Amino acid sequence: MLMKLQVLTPPDEVEWEWRVLDLIDCSNYQWDKELVATVFHRFDADAILRIPLSHSYVSDVLLWLHNKNGRYSVKSGYHISRLLLKEARCEGESSAPVSNSYVWDKIWKLQVPNKIKVFGWRACQNILPTRANLAPRRIIEDDSCPICLRHSESVIHALWGVWNGSGCVGWVFNPITKKLEWPTRHYAAICRLDAQALRG
Repeated sequence: MLMKLQVLTPPDEVEWEWRVLDLIDCSNYQWDKELVATVFHRFDADAILRIPLSHSYVSDVLLWLHNKNGRYSVKSGYHISRLLLKEARCEGESSAPVSNSYVWDKIWKLQVPNKIKVFGWRACQNILPTRANLAPRRIIEDDSCPICLRHSESVIHALWGVWNGSGCVGWVFNPITKKLEWPTRHYAAICRLDAQALRG
């Protein structure tokens, strides 16, 4: 779990910002139990009330929980954003890390111009501006292929149909294709192009 020291269930208020000092009864320097119980859900309130208070006055400070020194750094922010994206996509790189990294290493080591490598990487990530990617963003209305007018113009449809020499005619799309097969197939096609470039 990413955020171990945060309130698990935010208060019902739409906007809230509490300082620790606001939750302490300054007359006896203990937690204001009524306020804590009123503001937070029971589980969080119990956890807060179990935290011992220092008897010396210490002012509030902002801490970044994901760095040992408590300070935000771009590196730690980037790391957390990657973890959150990974969780949001519900995919783990652990599903086949060796195979995946092997393919990426091979793509980046190809003896082709960098723009070809980047294009291949974008194709593998499914971030090319195909009609299937533009339509959900309402940049265009129709996602169908402008050549065959029958299928959605996805990366696979646009690239593999052309590279296989069959164009869009008789194109068969297998929806069961695993995501991991994408980089492998793209890599194989790029290797064919690389071999053709070396021969020609």
